[in-house]
Amino acid sequence: MQVALAAVLIGFISQRIWFSGPQVLPSPQSTSAHVVAAAEVPASWPHVGGDRGLTRMTTAAAAIDGRVVWRVALGSPLTTPIVAGDGALYVGVANAALVALSSVDGRELWRSPVPGQLDAAPAYADGRLYVGMRDGTIAALDAVTGRVIWNAGEGPTFVTSPVVDGGVVYASALGDVRVFDADTGRLLWQKRDDELASSSVSPALSATELVVGTTGRVVVFDRSTGAQANFFGLRNPAHVVVHDGQVIVAGQTRVVAFGLDQRRPWWDPLRTVWGQLWILGMAPVPPDQPNHWIQHGERFTYAPAIAGDVVVIATQSGKVRGLDLRTGQERWKIEAGRLVSAPVTTSAGVLLITPSTLVIVDSATGTERARRVLDGEQVGGVTVTTGGTYLASRGDGVVALR
Repeated sequence: MQVALAAVLIGFISQRIWFSGPQVLPSPQSTSAHVVAAAEVPASWPHVGGDRGLTRMTTAAAAIDGRVVWRVALGSPLTTPIVAGDGALYVGVANAALVALSSVDGRELWRSPVPGQLDAAPAYADGRLYVGMRDGTIAALDAVTGRVIWNAGEGPTFVTSPVVDGGVVYASALGDVRVFDADTGRLLWQKRDDELASSSVSPALSATELVVGTTGRVVVFDRSTGAQANFFGLRNPAHVVVHDGQVIVAGQTRVVAFGLDQRRPWWDPLRTVWGQLWILGMAPVPPDQPNHWIQHGERFTYAPAIAGDVVVIATQSGKVRGLDLRTGQERWKIEAGRLVSAPVTTSAGVLLITPSTLVIVDSATGTERARRVLDGEQVGGVTVTTGGTYLASRGDGVVALR
């Protein structure tokens, strides 16, 4: 009797978690809005992660040997990385504004007020900027004029950048995930999760999935239905990257890669009980979650960058590793000195940013290729496009190298 009851319970749990019937979600009014990958349009850097998968890749060459063609002071410290699109740069500043600058000469094009300040960069797509706010709303602005086109979605605070694809805006807040029509601002679907309350992981997209990091796991949603397709339990994931059918997650203690097509086994709802029985010596060691590879991680790790068949992992202390994208094997490791921003993959190699130096290393070997000491500059981040290499200072300045 007990065995039969347990079997029924397991079947019920499995059905509820993995096989509940999905419904097709409402379609957006237009499917034209996309964050175009910087690797495809190197004149832009439309998202904090470079593209919808957050791979931090561009085919532009970092102009680290270029001359300073302009320098501007914005009158208030920068609060977000710089994004670029259609001849303009966009950056948040501490005195409650989003600022647009001409990428040609640094001239201020417009300045739009925001509630409080911006904690994450906007996303540029098809002539619009999509901005998540501290007051829990998300706004679409005309990228040329700064005019607000729509403002929607009151709820928990946004501290990560939205990502736009197929006419849909995907945004992860402190407490939920919200998905909007990019054209009208209509809420298409929403997922609430207690674990999201302290999450600050930017969402990433594949063609068919949305990947979101929470306090204790990385969740994969089906973009067409909103149904949970998979999740990977991991303590405090800091960054997620989606590339070529694979999710790479950088956490405090581990770097993990798993396939978008992988699913948790049918017995997974009983993993906690199994673990307790194992501790008591009453069961074998529970198998690990399905994955491609697992490597050790470290605290204060920046967002990874994809460089061909290598994923580059860097920490604030300057430890930089090149891991094989498919096996996780460490190909190289270097000490680069204190870093102030995540690495960027460029056509010349992987760009590493210290407070006063730009360094290019070979993605296959980690060997240094070029170095530029920035006399008198204190850099907080770098954005690379074919139009220039733009330095965000640790104060209120933006500098263009060309």
